[in-house]
Order: sequence, then structure tokens, then C-alpha cells
Amino acid sequence: MLNYSILEKSLNIKLECLSKQSLEYKDLISNTFKTQENTQVNKKQSIAKLHALLENQNLECIHGGKVILKSSKGKTFKDGGVPIMLESDLLNSSIIGCPHAIANVSVPCTKV
Repeated sequence: MLNYSILEKSLNIKLECLSKQSLEYKDLISNTFKTQENTQVNKKQSIAKLHALLENQNLECIHGGKVILKSSKGKTFKDGGVPIMLESDLLNSSIIGCPHAIANVSVPCTKV
């Protein structure tokens, strides 16, 4: 398609693929690009994985205090002989050694 614009003083040329071979090649390139996009999305999504919190791992409050992990409901679930922490086990776990202070008054974290 050929188009001349008097206002813009420009010649616009639009080329289209009309032969069977050109159309097949165009489809191949388009499909390859779509496949690459899908693969990249899948790779990004596969990075996120769930990891269990074990009783022997270290967990700290945002100020550096140590959370005492003790599994009660998750005792029967183990990884390498170490009990897995469930959310209900983690809630209300004690925190020791938190140095948090407001206006030089000690206000340590004590529970999760």
C-alpha cells in the first residue's frame, strides 16, 4: 500500500505478506515469540517455592530478638527428624533478647 500525505509531506509505504511462504514464515515467527514469552513467565513463576519452618531454625523479630520455636501441633510432621512448625505453633511464640526501645524506654517484643 502506498500513501502520500500532503500535510506531512511524507510517503508512507506499508508492505504486506501475501505469498503462502511469507505467511507461513510470519506465523512461525509469531508463534515462536509467543512460546518464548510463555516460557519466560513460567520460569518467573517457578522461582517461588514453599519452605517449611523447622523447629531447629533461627527466627528473629525485626529488632533482632530471638523467637523460641517449639512445635506442638506439628510434632508428628518431621523433616530429617526435626518437627515442622505450623502457623498455630508459631503464633504466640516467645521472643527473647529484643533490644527495641522508644524514647530510651525498653519496649521489647515478647510474642509473635
